[in-house]
Amino acid sequence: MAAPRARRWAWDSNAWPAQRRQRVPLEVSLSPLEAEGEFLVMSIVRDVTEHKRAEEALQTQARVMDSMSEGVVVADDSGRIC
Repeated sequence: MAAPRARRWAWDSNAWPAQRRQRVPLEVSLSPLEAEGEFLVMSIVRDVTEHKRAEEALQTQARVMDSMSEGVVVADDSGRIC
């Protein structure tokens, strides 16, 4: 980017209802691009709350399995060992 310049980012604080104002884990991806001879940055912002919850659940399950001294057998509804 030969001549980068600052661009304002406006946030409308009324975009979210007051009861929704809370911190959430986000993933931000930034990608440079050129359009009509101008260098820009495209951003994608994702709420990763569910991903974090699933990751924590897997870690908890792994700790439980590691702490077991007995074997574990997993079977489906018909009794077949998976």
